[in-house]
Amino acid sequence: EIGLLPSDPLTRWRRLPFNVTKRKRRAFRPDEVRAILDAARDLDMLYARRYPAEIVLRTLVTCGNRPGAVFSANIAHLEHDRINLPPGEGKKRNGAGTLPPELVKELRLFCKGRAGSAPLLASSNGSRCDVQNFYKRDFIQAAALAFVRANWPANEPAAKLADPVEVASIVLNNSGKW
Repeated sequence: EIGLLPSDPLTRWRRLPFNVTKRKRRAFRPDEVRAILDAARDLDMLYARRYPAEIVLRTLVTCGNRPGAVFSANIAHLEHDRINLPPGEGKKRNGAGTLPPELVKELRLFCKGRAGSAPLLASSNGSRCDVQNFYKRDFIQAAALAFVRANWPANEPAAKLADPVEVASIVLNNSGKW
């Protein structure tokens, strides 16, 4: 730019080949889902959440419906063995999300003291869950903690000086996903 060289020496260089193999996506294994749910439960206790994220994750995993459809349900939509989901928009049909009776009992305790028009699955502050925010904040944090714990070097002396929650937080902060 300042005219030190008469021409750009990098223009004569060949570009290096850039071949990236795209990683294949896969579903979580049952042991990974259990670890994520355990991590979510631990984070709920650590942050003293009034409305725990663990039961929200467990409901989503168990019923198998789209998160947006389940998040749009109110307490009044909860029946004895299912969530009667509100009608979908356009060509999307929501139907119902079947749940085991034990989870329905826990959901009723989770909803205790709230009106029937209140959201069935509340975020940590009590408002209706938003798919993007829940995924970015609660699920990613629980998944990071679960996978840090799964790969934790328990036999290393330096591992006693660190906490998996802090390590997961640092990993998320440095990855740009936080």
